Order: sequence, then C-alpha cells, then structure tokens
Amino acid sequence: MRISTSMRWLVVVAGAAMLLAVAAACAGETVEVPGETVVVEKEVIKTVEVPGETVVVEKEVVKIVEVPGPERVVVATPAPSMMAPTGTLNIGFKELGPYSVSPRYTSGTITLYTGTASHESLLRMTLDREIAPKLAEEWSVDSTGTVWNFKLNEGVQFHDGWGEVTTDDFIFSVNELAAEDSIGSFAAISRRIYFAEGGGITKIDDYRFEVDTVAPQFDMLSFGTAVNAINYIVSEKQFEQEGEDVAKSSPAGTGPWEFAGQESGQNWSFDAVLDHYRKTPEFAKLVMWSIQEEATLVSNFQVGRLDSFQMSFDSKPTLDEMVDTRYMAVANGASEHLGLWGNWYVGMGEADFAERRPGAAKCLAEGSCPWVSSDPDPNSAEWERARKVREALSIAIDRELIVETLLGGEGTARSLWLWENQVQRLDPDLRTIEFNPERAKQLLEEAGHADGFSITVTTSIRGVSAESEACEAISEMWEEIGIDTEVQRIPYAALGPQLVAREFYGANCHGTGGRVAPWGLYFIFHSGAGFSGGSDHPIMDALLDEMLPQIDDEGRYRVFNKLARFMYENVMETGLYTVDILWPLSPRVESWEEHLEGGDLRAFGAYEWAKHRSR
Repeated sequence: MRISTSMRWLVVVAGAAMLLAVAAACAGETVEVPGETVVVEKEVIKTVEVPGETVVVEKEVVKIVEVPGPERVVVATPAPSMMAPTGTLNIGFKELGPYSVSPRYTSGTITLYTGTASHESLLRMTLDREIAPKLAEEWSVDSTGTVWNFKLNEGVQFHDGWGEVTTDDFIFSVNELAAEDSIGSFAAISRRIYFAEGGGITKIDDYRFEVDTVAPQFDMLSFGTAVNAINYIVSEKQFEQEGEDVAKSSPAGTGPWEFAGQESGQNWSFDAVLDHYRKTPEFAKLVMWSIQEEATLVSNFQVGRLDSFQMSFDSKPTLDEMVDTRYMAVANGASEHLGLWGNWYVGMGEADFAERRPGAAKCLAEGSCPWVSSDPDPNSAEWERARKVREALSIAIDRELIVETLLGGEGTARSLWLWENQVQRLDPDLRTIEFNPERAKQLLEEAGHADGFSITVTTSIRGVSAESEACEAISEMWEEIGIDTEVQRIPYAALGPQLVAREFYGANCHGTGGRVAPWGLYFIFHSGAGFSGGSDHPIMDALLDEMLPQIDDEGRYRVFNKLARFMYENVMETGLYTVDILWPLSPRVESWEEHLEGGDLRAFGAYEWAKHRSR
C-alpha cells in the first residue's frame, strides 16, 4: 500500500512573523502575534491506494483565525482526536492554594482539584448517581453487609516512573489520611470505615484487599467516589524515598494529567498522560488558573485566555453577548450555608473542653460569643438564651433577596444545608425559614442582648457563586438588627487548618458542591469526631450513629429527619441557598457534560474528555 499526501497553502499575510504563526498552527499550538488580521487555510488531501484499484480521498480544511484581544492571538484548529494531544486547556478558579496531595497534611479543598486531574479516587459516581469503576475495577460485599472486597486495576502506573499501583499504596494512603494528626477533611470517616475496632483492611494480594467495617456502613461506596476524600492514592515508595515534604509538593499520581509545576503563584500546570489506562486527553496541557476577582476571570475568558471558569451568575449577561458562547449546566451544583462556629457542645470536663474545643472555650471565657451555650442541656436556661440568639441571626437573613439579586434568580433559598437534591424527603415544616427582622430584635432582647453584640463574618473562598457577596449582604442585614459586624476573607488554605483544629469562632459562610444525599457530609461537618461545619452535639452524634446501620433509604431518611429537626429547631446551623453551576465554554472547546462525575462539581473535572471544537 502506498500513501501520498499533497498540501496547498493559501496565506493572506504580510511579514515574516505570519510564517511563524503558520508553523505553530501546523503543530496545533496557540501563539500570540502582534499586527494585522490573519487568515490561513490549509487543505490536506490524502490519497490511499488499496487492492482492486479503489481510491479513498479524504479532504480536511484547517482554518486559523484571529481572536480579538490586547494582542493578536492565533488559534489553530487541532488535529483529529486519533492524533497526539495538542493545545492547552485553560480553566479558571477562584482559589486553588499551594499544590499538595499529602493525605495527611492537605486540606480537602486542595485535593478537590487535584482529584480531577493528577490523582484518582477508588470509584466514581456518574451524573445519574451510579457507582462506577475507577482505580478499583471490581468490588463486592458479603451477606452481612460488613465485609467488602475490592480489586484494583492491574498495570496502572504512577507518574514519573514510580511504578505500578498496588494494594500497599492504597493502604499506605488511607493510613496517612486517618493519622492522628491528619488535617484531611475526611480523616474521621476514613477511620470509621477502614479502621473500625475489631475490623480494618487486610491485604489479599498486590491488587486485592478486604475491608471489614464490623457494622454496616451505609456510605462505604459513596465515600470511595469522593474526589477529595481518598482520591489522593499516593506512591508509598516515593514518600519513603523522598520524604513527606518533597513528595507532597511534587507527587506521583495516576490520573490522565501529570503535574508539571506551579506557575505564577498558585496556577497549576499539567501535561497529558499518553496512553492513559482510562482515557488519553485530547489537549496536550491543562492549566488551572487561580484568579479571585470575577471581573478578571470574565475579561480573560473574553479575550480567549480561558476556556472556562467558575462563573458567578451576574456575569452571564456579559458572556451571552459574546459570539458562540455555550454552557455546561449542572442543576443544584453548589450549596452555601452559614455556620456559627464555636457552637460545639460536648459532655467533657473543663480541661478537655479547652483542649479539644479551643475556639469555643476562648470565646466563652471572653463572653464574646452569645450564640454559644455553656450548658449542653437543651432544656437549660443557658441553652435557650443562646438558641434565641442563633434564631435571631437566622431569621434576620433575607434568603429570597440574596437569590433574586446576587444569583439573578438562578438559585433556591434553603433552610438546611446539603438537602438540595432530596428536599422532597425533608419534613415539610423544615423546608423554609421565615425572614422576620422585627422578631429577630425581640429575640435578642429576650436573650439579654437588646443592644446587640459584635461578631466577625468570614467568607470561605470555595468556588460557590456569590459566596463573598452573600456573606457581605448578611453582615448588612445583621447590622439592621443592631449587630456590630466585621467582614473578613481568609484564603481557605489558611482558614481550613483553623476549622479542623476547632480554633476558629464567629460566623462563616461556607459552601460545597451539591450532593445527591445529605448524610455523607454530616459525618464530617456535624459530628463530634469530624472536621466540623460549626456545630456538633451528643444528641446529633447519637442520631448519626443510629443512621449508620440503616441499609435502605426509608430507614436512613426516617432517622435523618429526626437529626434535621433537632438542628432546625435549635439552629445548629442555617442553610442559605443552592445554585445551579454554569460553566461557560470558549469557541475552542466542545461540551463534555455527559462525562462529568457526580461528586463535588465545583471542581468541574473530567478534563480528559474535553474536545477541540469542530468549526
């Protein structure tokens, strides 16, 4: 068989610089060219002779066009997908933090993003909420619902030559996550599932392991899909040979993208992994940009420097005016709540309380947090005074106004956090919270705070639409009922460790990705052993324990509504809103919505499925 190829080039251009642009376009790259408009057409004709004198002719026309911006940007239509990856996929986020994947010393927010690129979870959840393979290709459970068997994919390689992924690497990773000094958000759940007393993990061979949970754990599989839970399966060999400090900042992963470096502050760069066992990316590079200001994200998208970004809804009218902007949409993709931190109640001695709940102990000693009760008994007078303060703070928030103005009506006011996709299962009288500032003033007076008090309102930058603006609006609403507020923003890389250590106190606007069911994160945010979302209580812990062995939805929601009622009536936290996520797509990129995973969608992810758009 003989293959011959002929090419015709038509170039409308002046100057030698344009020839460089054409050469780069042939390689599928993006180059910046100052000067005049560039129009390049390349016609490729392939003639293939096969037996029987049959001739197959394929014609492909590639155009290079100008993208307006402060500099002339020439974009080459990429090669077909069967060829090597080409071009760069640029995604913008509000905050990434320093790149790290140490299971023990990396916060959940950072691993949320690493888990969509360089590292992988044990399993994955589809948008249809079905559990599917990832690093594990098979799993089963015995008739008791307590002994699980998993088999890893064989032959999966760590990046940078660190060898094949084995059971030893998985066991090493979860041991690191569950360590006593771990700051990982999912450390407590890892201990409960993988290290139950009388059970634990047993290695069967290099690819198989058994987990005995002792009692049924309803979230066993869903926990395995969390991209910021045990996504960061790391190389035991690398950590042992290079040490924790080196390995956590330049780690070997297994994902379709290999970490290439941290550029210009907190921007992360990745290279496509060729012949990846799941899917080789179509783009040669992935760059995640850390840009806090919405206006800067929008302007970079407008001039073609970003292919997508975490978008606030008030930017949509601007993007709608652009030619050929498309969106990927995820219903109830993000959820925001208000935590009253320091609001922890545990039956322990004063010394233990000061050590294990330093934030609450400090503000109680100072008398600076009237929303915290020194008595954990819900029937005590002290509890009721603090509860009235919490209720006043909650009903002074006009959630509908926040949705209408800050989200452009593209969200829903919520009474409780994380129920967004199962609100029909929540008892009807728990689904809304009244807006009543006059009643809020009355409650403050009854609690002995007619003249108000001071509180710091802190925004966690978590990539949820309008999170900062909503927190500032809440501050203004509280000012209207006589509360003296101070607003602050703290990078989540700095705030997260304070929350884990329970050193922080005050009000905190905190968001996360929309969840298919509410219970999983409650073991993290609202249990005595968890990471904490601002509150826990012995009654809540008992209800969470009651729910653990429930293996059917009816049983789970029966118990969980009891927990929801306790939290709602005692204002242990307060929901704010949920919002759909819209990811704008530049004219260079096709939608890959059907490949998105049903974990935490603030991270976008599945970038290996992103395709160059056909003109």
